[in-house]
Amino acid sequence: MENLFVTFLNIIWVGDTLITSGDDGFLYLWEKFRIIRRIFAHEGAITALHANSKLGLIVSGGMEGVVTLWRLLTEQKSNVKSLERLKTYNLRKGISDP
Repeated sequence: MENLFVTFLNIIWVGDTLITSGDDGFLYLWEKFRIIRRIFAHEGAITALHANSKLGLIVSGGMEGVVTLWRLLTEQKSNVKSLERLKTYNLRKGISDP
C-alpha cells in the first residue's frame, strides 16, 4: 500500500459528511476518522471549497483556474457516499463544460 502524504487545505461539512480538499487535487470523503472515498477533482491544489448543506451541493476551485460544481450522493441501500460532477467552469479559457 502506498504512503499517502497530503496537506489538507480546506474542510467542509455537508450534513454528517466531512469533505476535505488536498494539495494533490483530490477531494476526500470521511466517515468518522477514516477516508472512505478519494475523488480526483483538479490538476494541482484545491484552494477553495464551499458547500450548501441543504441542497447537498459542493463547489471546488483549483490552482489551474477551474471551478467545479458537485452533488453529494448517498446510495440508499448501502449508505455508500460519492460525489457527482455536475458542471465544470474553466475560468482561464472562459469555457464551461456540461
